[in-house]
Amino acid sequence: MGALRLRAVNEALALALEEREVVSKAHPRPVEFADTGEAIVGFPTSIDFDLTFQRGADRAVIPIWIVAGLMDADATLDELERLLGDGQTSVKAALETGEYGGLDAVLSAVTVSTGGVDQLLTEGGLRYAAARFDAEVVT
Repeated sequence: MGALRLRAVNEALALALEEREVVSKAHPRPVEFADTGEAIVGFPTSIDFDLTFQRGADRAVIPIWIVAGLMDADATLDELERLLGDGQTSVKAALETGEYGGLDAVLSAVTVSTGGVDQLLTEGGLRYAAARFDAEVVT
């Protein structure tokens, strides 16, 4: 498909999360704060150029965080289970469908390879849990 088009790839990932109702809002770039139930699609942590000759395809690992709730709230654990699980509204299921809302031309494949839970701190000192996913994208 060609070289990595970062804006289009991030928008496609954000759109897939919203269209499949994984989150209410997905930010296609880092933001200072997102509310519970919102996703943040980050910048690539690594890029492999030239998977095929002459920029025929690139591979990037793009982190995605979804704010699940306050660290000490019981509902946060349920939300993390949904996001990390294997149901229709899990992140892995939503991103590995192969359909990206009209932006299929920029993505050849997406695989959610790793994940975890990160702690986010607000200015007020509140601690939120965020599910983190590493999406391996091939363009």
